[in-house]
Amino acid sequence: MKKINFLFCCLCLLLSIETQAVIVNDVTGMTPVQVAAVVQPESTQQVAELIKQTSGSISIAGGKYSMGGQTAIQGALQIDTQKLNHVIAFNPEQKLLTIEAGASWRQVQELIDPYGLSVKIMQSYADFSIGGSLSVNVHGRYFGEGPIILSVEEFKIVLADGSVVVASPKENQDIFYAAIGGYGGLGVITEVTLRLADNVKVKRVNEVMPISEYYRYFSQHIRSDKTAIFHNAIIYPPLISKKSVRLHLNRHKNQ
Repeated sequence: MKKINFLFCCLCLLLSIETQAVIVNDVTGMTPVQVAAVVQPESTQQVAELIKQTSGSISIAGGKYSMGGQTAIQGALQIDTQKLNHVIAFNPEQKLLTIEAGASWRQVQELIDPYGLSVKIMQSYADFSIGGSLSVNVHGRYFGEGPIILSVEEFKIVLADGSVVVASPKENQDIFYAAIGGYGGLGVITEVTLRLADNVKVKRVNEVMPISEYYRYFSQHIRSDKTAIFHNAIIYPPLISKKSVRLHLNRHKNQ
């Protein structure tokens, strides 16, 4: 531990000196940005120290699936959260998980699946980082669940002055509701406590119909269906005539 702290202090000192610029990119490989340096902290404390030691702009990168240069700022320090991925606490009985924000949803799924638990709300893709998903307040295909903020019990965030704040719907509410969906503008979310759900079996039901029939079908067969878990509709554009538009439905139900 002393060796790690010593190396980290050295890193912070190096950041105060002129460093060699680094070219970073997102998963598309189409948006190269030259940043001053890239660091990979492994704890909330290390993130706080980095922010205190940095006087200029800071960007945050997780899974780097926010495309178009959103994870990097020209000439700034980039905090890469890939190593900020440790499990802090897991209580299967209470269906609560506290994990660092750089972890991926895949990591969460692999941890909780043996306990018969599932993520309550997430995007369809499992390689996104948890912190990135919170920062855009994602929604999934979960019927009636809304965006991810509804499954977050609390989180830790490091603000611009390096202070660490715990925020929840009851504590520091202004920070809680500003940071989720705030695209990292308020600070760096480092730890998240998530409310989990039972991992129940589902059955997929597919329907194909003209788009003009979808509203009636949804109102009569889906809106009031208490067994519906996932739902999404895909509109396939016609190749020849707009009259041939069809709506493809995917609906999952309890078996």
